Amino acid sequence: MKNLGFDPIEIQKLKDECAEENLSFVFVEDEEEDDEGYGLDFVEVQFVGTFEGKEVIYDAIFSTLRMHHEGLVYDEAEKRAIKAYPNYKPIEERGHNYKANDKLDEEVEHLIMEFMDEITEEDSIKVKESIVYDKDYEFGIGIEVNLNVEEFSVEIISEFVEKFNAGTLKLDETEYSFTFDEDEEEED
Repeated sequence: MKNLGFDPIEIQKLKDECAEENLSFVFVEDEEEDDEGYGLDFVEVQFVGTFEGKEVIYDAIFSTLRMHHEGLVYDEAEKRAIKAYPNYKPIEERGHNYKANDKLDEEVEHLIMEFMDEITEEDSIKVKESIVYDKDYEFGIGIEVNLNVEEFSVEIISEFVEKFNAGTLKLDETEYSFTFDEDEEEED
């Protein structure tokens, strides 16, 4: 099956959309989310660039380093909790035949939170700015971009696209870790 993200017609459509918006990219809207771009710490956009000398559409998911760190901490905490409760099935692995066990789910969720606190105190997970490429993406080239910003703005994304396409993008190699503000979690 042909990857339409390399198709000149699709590329021209995206260029036209970008010109219409007067931007170097367009936000990708998710039917499950109310706002375009998802939120200020997680954004999906598409832009035209080159890959191995060919013009292509990049589908880019941007995450703040804080959000990326929280995701890695959660994943590690969940792994530890599953070791303690081998019968627990993570939500993403539950099929249509899954039988809910509210008591087990509650215990595991509580344990995950405890492990997240423990991992954060250990300061064992560090993150740095990065770009991960998915060359087998279904439409163009997929990239996951993790940047050390508080939140994403049109200006930050525009600057990224400009430097990425010019080959002048420099990522911060400093490793960071973050703590969780429980008051912040309660507000969400």
